[in-house]
Amino acid sequence: MGRAKKSYQQRREEFSSRFIKKPSGCWIWNGPVAPDGYGLSGNGKFFRAHRASYILWKGEIPKGMWVLHKCDVPLCVNPDHLYVGSCRQNVKDALDRGLFPVGPNPKKGNPCERNGNHKLTEKEVKSLRAEYIPYKMGAHRLAKKYNISKRQVLRIIKGESWATI
Repeated sequence: MGRAKKSYQQRREEFSSRFIKKPSGCWIWNGPVAPDGYGLSGNGKFFRAHRASYILWKGEIPKGMWVLHKCDVPLCVNPDHLYVGSCRQNVKDALDRGLFPVGPNPKKGNPCERNGNHKLTEKEVKSLRAEYIPYKMGAHRLAKKYNISKRQVLRIIKGESWATI
């Protein structure tokens, strides 16, 4: 004889006993927590608590999609603070909000100049890009002028390096 399936209401009530509502509107998960700071939910088989919350209050998560936080609080499980997005959207949001230690974040200055290994300033990068003319003032000449490698010049021109400029 198998177990009776719980209704969404029963699951919500059970889930609700595992978080604390804060004045900020966040529902802070009070159950198991993964090493990366996100809540874990489930009996035997664990999965992210914010994903469980989304499913319980908003419905299924489309295949391949992520559940993202509007509030940037990993332990928050308030469905009003959650939305579905792609991995790319998650990274973009984190970069835009300054949640990564480096990246294009105007609040923290230019990450390239904070890198202890940088050889160029932002001003030099802008000049290099302005001077670049294929077959006239190409990567080889610019590499010599700025004392960097030809590969680095090409990375700067393509926006692979110093992408925030």
